[in-house]
Amino acid sequence: MQLAHLKVDKTVFFSCMRVSDNGNGLEFIEFVVLIGYSSPAESGILEDLDISVAAYSVFGSSLTIGGVIGGLVSGRIADLFGRKGAMWFSEIFSLVGWLAIAFGKNIWWLDLGRLSLGIGIGIFSYVVPVYIAEVTPKNLRGPFASANELLLACGVSLMYFIGNIITWRTLALIGTTPCLVQLMGLFFVPESPRWLVGPNILMGM
Repeated sequence: MQLAHLKVDKTVFFSCMRVSDNGNGLEFIEFVVLIGYSSPAESGILEDLDISVAAYSVFGSSLTIGGVIGGLVSGRIADLFGRKGAMWFSEIFSLVGWLAIAFGKNIWWLDLGRLSLGIGIGIFSYVVPVYIAEVTPKNLRGPFASANELLLACGVSLMYFIGNIITWRTLALIGTTPCLVQLMGLFFVPESPRWLVGPNILMGM
């Protein structure tokens, strides 16, 4: 009984850490920089890269296209590679996307970076709520999921403010920080018990 209690406590602890990482702590930075990035960065990108408003509109909409792609494959990735595996994919796509934007020399690099970010966030938007629901006790499930969404929304307002103070490349580099921290954190986060006892694991995959 004591071991079971400790196991639950450990799961709750890592769940708290992951929720904090994704919504209440670092992940809200990544997510809201991504969502709120295009508005404060617009004037700087238009001036530095000398592009048209139409070209910038394509850059902004690339996020949605990537999100559709990520959303379509997220469920399959989460089933094949586990919830942690899907989060690995999400963070790698996001990290590559931010680096492409931060160091891109033309609009094509920015478009590809934004597309990669969209794929990462499309995967993230599915797998993290599922992960939270599967690892948290039922009495904490609702507050954890709600806190994740609440602080993501609050962070958008913060990002508009920060984006007016720093450059668009620096803002993109800020987005890489939570990606790196979360990639390290995934080594310590437990896999979803529901996925571990799923049919693929039982069949010896």
